[in-house]
Amino acid sequence: VGAPMYTHGLGQVSHGALVNGRVYIYSTSLIKALTIGGNSTVVHSPDDYRTGVSGAQFGTSIASLGDLDRDGFNDIAIGAPFENSREDIMGAVYLFYGSSDGLMKESLQRISPSMAEMNLVGVRGFGFSISRGLDIDGNNHNDLLIGAPFSNKAILLKSRPVVQAEMFFLPSDSFAFDITDKKCPHHHEIESSCVRIRLCARLGGVLPQTTLTLQYSLSVSNRLLVIPANTTGEVALPSARNGSITFKSSGERICEAYIVIAKPSVPNPCLSQSITVQWNAVPNPAPLSPVLRKTKAKSPISARVSLLGPCQHCHPDLAVTDAVLKMNADSNRVIDGFSEGGELVFTVRNNGRQLACRPFITVLMPTGITLEVDMLPGNSCVPIEGNKGSIRCHIPSLLSANKQEEFVLLLNVNVKRLGPSPMKSISIRAESSNELNTTLSDNLFNLKLSVASRSNVMVYAQSTKDTAQLKTGLAPHLVKHLEDIGPMLTHTIQVLNEGPSLAPPSRLSIFFPHSTASIPLLYLRAVEYNHGGEGRVSCNTSTILNPKYYSPRGTGLHPEGYVPVINVASSHAEVCSLGVCRRQITCSLPALGSGLASSIRLVYHAWTQPILDAALVPLTIKTNGSILGFDDWTHFKWVNEDTSHPAMASTVLGGKVNKTSQTIELWMIIMAIVVAILALIILLLILKKAGFFKRKISFEMRTASSSSDTGQRTRVRSEV
Repeated sequence: VGAPMYTHGLGQVSHGALVNGRVYIYSTSLIKALTIGGNSTVVHSPDDYRTGVSGAQFGTSIASLGDLDRDGFNDIAIGAPFENSREDIMGAVYLFYGSSDGLMKESLQRISPSMAEMNLVGVRGFGFSISRGLDIDGNNHNDLLIGAPFSNKAILLKSRPVVQAEMFFLPSDSFAFDITDKKCPHHHEIESSCVRIRLCARLGGVLPQTTLTLQYSLSVSNRLLVIPANTTGEVALPSARNGSITFKSSGERICEAYIVIAKPSVPNPCLSQSITVQWNAVPNPAPLSPVLRKTKAKSPISARVSLLGPCQHCHPDLAVTDAVLKMNADSNRVIDGFSEGGELVFTVRNNGRQLACRPFITVLMPTGITLEVDMLPGNSCVPIEGNKGSIRCHIPSLLSANKQEEFVLLLNVNVKRLGPSPMKSISIRAESSNELNTTLSDNLFNLKLSVASRSNVMVYAQSTKDTAQLKTGLAPHLVKHLEDIGPMLTHTIQVLNEGPSLAPPSRLSIFFPHSTASIPLLYLRAVEYNHGGEGRVSCNTSTILNPKYYSPRGTGLHPEGYVPVINVASSHAEVCSLGVCRRQITCSLPALGSGLASSIRLVYHAWTQPILDAALVPLTIKTNGSILGFDDWTHFKWVNEDTSHPAMASTVLGGKVNKTSQTIELWMIIMAIVVAILALIILLLILKKAGFFKRKISFEMRTASSSSDTGQRTRVRSEV
């Protein structure tokens, strides 16, 4: 159905979109049920898709031409009388051929008065009317009469036979070499592989009493050579061949055989190879020379060539097995914080029935472990971006079917501060470009690593004072300041990592004597730390650290680098043995790097008065310490661990003490002297006023030889 006044894109004058015209085709075949407004095929006006000229009024005339190409399907002609080609010529006719899929979307022929075969001028409105297919000259081919009313002309076009031709490969458009078979009989100079192909042509339609020749040019990829199959003896081996096929009647199929040879030096048989054929019909000067219509296989045609072997539907199946990391005398074992060389040995096997194309290996290292490849002979390895220490190696050697190869990576493994973590593993994956996803399950191998730690943790202890002299002190109920208790003692425990690896977090247990026989010995004033690594130290000192809340008299207790620990509330163990009760302080130490130390400083005051009252001097006070690793680091091996319990000792000395004497404070003595002097001065003033010094008084002193007076001396002793 023609709609010549159909306008596509109304208003878009600049795009030539006015009065294009459209033809609707409604199918009435028995295959599709006819319904009103049912299946329709829309043939767009040619100016939309071909010339871009508006105002063609495509569809003004429609005529059935019969079966021009004798393929069993009717063809039609559609006129576009207002399509402008030149100023003095207007109009065109389009031929659309039928097919098993219905009317073709694109015209196979466009007829215009300006065509070289017609060379008409002054023709306007060409295609306004079209006659149906009529055999005017009686040669069994329908002719076409086209009217051009605006020029008062009618043009008669005599039709020629239309034939369909196609070229194709047999048995298919895909060929495969067996590169392991080097016995090609057509190449005598050197061993090579080859495959036989057939290039065929088929002609359809009606061919009159004449011939049709198809000329072609066959070319192959630069890794291939081609010769005719009937070639004998030594011949040149070009990469292209020219030939022709001549048809004497329609319905024929003619084939020519060729031998395609693979060059001996094929660097990578997995690269895509191809055979290409360009073809066309040779012009025929006969009066009824046929018109060639190319069918589905248009020029050029091509075929894919595989060099992988005769099994075109086979695929490789790679698997990684028997992986082991050899680090000196140990296997699958690395040292935390240590760098050493070794070998990563593994086997890649091809369990499939096809050669593996472009194989490569990916080695992924776990976090904290880097891999430096020194040498992989014959292969190229590059680091993987974004995954430090991991590599991808391209393997130039191709893995044949049911073959395996062992690979050795010479490498340096650097393990840096892994920290508490589960077992590490190295992932090794083998891949190829032609393996199916369904066989990738065994391409990955996870090599478990045993991570050992050479953390030579040593514990040292020291006292700031080996000997302390007790002074006179106050009774416990009279103490208000920390300094009133007695002299200050300082014990320090140092944890030093002398090994190459990171020392794990640990627990430091400290035992100090608290009391004996209900007599207090030490009063805990402060617990401080200086940690060389990252993190903070916490201790369970919330209930035993300065429990009486005594205030200090001064400041600046903390030495440089020491800060108070984080107090954690928890129960305290107290162990009494041989009359001495010890309290336990447990401190949590963070991980400690190689060569770093963590120190815990305990500050006490010795209870002076209770110790002196109990006559316990001289007294040696010892503080012990021990260290253990956390449970979640049990997979680390401790080398040369110091398991002894170092002790810090301070000796407290004191003099003889008279328990019945009462201690007189110095300020009391000074006050008594001042009061006595004031009283004496007042007495002298009173006597002077009474005239006592004006009298003469004689004294007679008698001394008895048999008696003597003994004066008592009062001695006040102060001991410091």
